[in-house]
Amino acid sequence: MPLHGRAGDAGVCRGIRGGLHPGRCRVRDCHWLRGRVRVRLTVQHVDGLRFLATVDEHAVVVDAAPEDGGGGSAPSAPRLFAAALGACILEFVANSCRLHGIPFECLSLELNCEELERPRRVGEVRALLCIEPEPDEATKRRLLGVARHATLVNTLVRPPEIAIQFA
Repeated sequence: MPLHGRAGDAGVCRGIRGGLHPGRCRVRDCHWLRGRVRVRLTVQHVDGLRFLATVDEHAVVVDAAPEDGGGGSAPSAPRLFAAALGACILEFVANSCRLHGIPFECLSLELNCEELERPRRVGEVRALLCIEPEPDEATKRRLLGVARHATLVNTLVRPPEIAIQFA
């Protein structure tokens, strides 16, 4: 689905627990549609190449890697993107296990991806699922099918229209 935006009110950059960046700045409200639900997402500059992303009542600090001029104090945006992809896949698998009564004591995922140049982007992504106790082959095939239809996997397979503009 396309990314939609609308001009927001001027806001105060409060940062985490009221202190990373106390200055005033314009905040643009960004929304994406999920059915009929709108989710507000804002990203604000903190300092250097560090940013505060806020969605609902949750905040995440993002910082560029030192080799890219950042401080490395938090995950970089591409690594956070990969983490979100891995978590989305695992959420779908865990929920499918719950819905179908597939027991597990341990469920994990290792995601390997490479960052490519010219243009800079995430290249090949490989996910390795681990579930204990190990299910039979038919169940593994079904769970792989579920994993391949996770929201962020679907988003990458069918890229959204992205509109970027000034407020």
